[in-house]
Amino acid sequence: TLFSFTILSSSLFMLMKQKIITRIWLVISIISSSIALVTTFSRTFWLITLIVFGVYLLVLPFKHKIRLAISGLIVLGSIILVSQLFFKERADIVMQVVEKRFLSTSKGAKDVSFIARLKEYETVIQKIKEYPIQGNGFFKEFRFYNVLEQETATTTTIHNGYLFLFYRVGIPLGLMFIFCVFYFFIKSLKNIYLIDDVFYKFIAVAAMTGIIVMIISGFTSSQFLYRDGTFLFAVSFALVEISYNQVQLVRNKKLLLQNG
Repeated sequence: TLFSFTILSSSLFMLMKQKIITRIWLVISIISSSIALVTTFSRTFWLITLIVFGVYLLVLPFKHKIRLAISGLIVLGSIILVSQLFFKERADIVMQVVEKRFLSTSKGAKDVSFIARLKEYETVIQKIKEYPIQGNGFFKEFRFYNVLEQETATTTTIHNGYLFLFYRVGIPLGLMFIFCVFYFFIKSLKNIYLIDDVFYKFIAVAAMTGIIVMIISGFTSSQFLYRDGTFLFAVSFALVEISYNQVQLVRNKKLLLQNG
């Protein structure tokens, strides 16, 4: 989550006029986070990053699209250069693994990892039905047949943040948590629409980006209650409120001018 958010938000602020030192820092953040994200071999976050980049290219003004495309090419070239310089013969192996991970994603419902997740979800849903109100607690283990390992797995990890919440704390508290997430998401959208100042508009977009990363990743991992997830929620919610304060400030100034 943090690598994806850093790549996306830093790329976003690269589109604004910056001091040279700030721009260098942003480039370093993008490149280092991109390399780190690739080495996690997490397809979910690769896809999230690419999807949000695609959204940026659709909604941003034309001049910003050009800058973003150039930044993306620079980052891609830097990743390839760094991998060849420091990993040498191992770089080819890494690229082959990355390619295979992407190709397995294209299999959709036939992907073995996806089938394993479905088996896990079936078991979790049955456990949720046993204690739908109070939940099962934060550390209660459950068992399911893992088709990847071809054995029964015992774990406390659930690869779905929404089911994770319902299993741990029950459906009512889980829905309250999800409501808060979507409340801030809608608020960030409103802020983007209401703000004219470019800097604060980008702040609002960065806030929305962080929440989108969390909402999508919640379908395949339990990021909601992991440390990186709670940190990203805190940053995103703070950015929402910073941009909202700007909306209120502008609104109050207009009221003062109208009232003389």
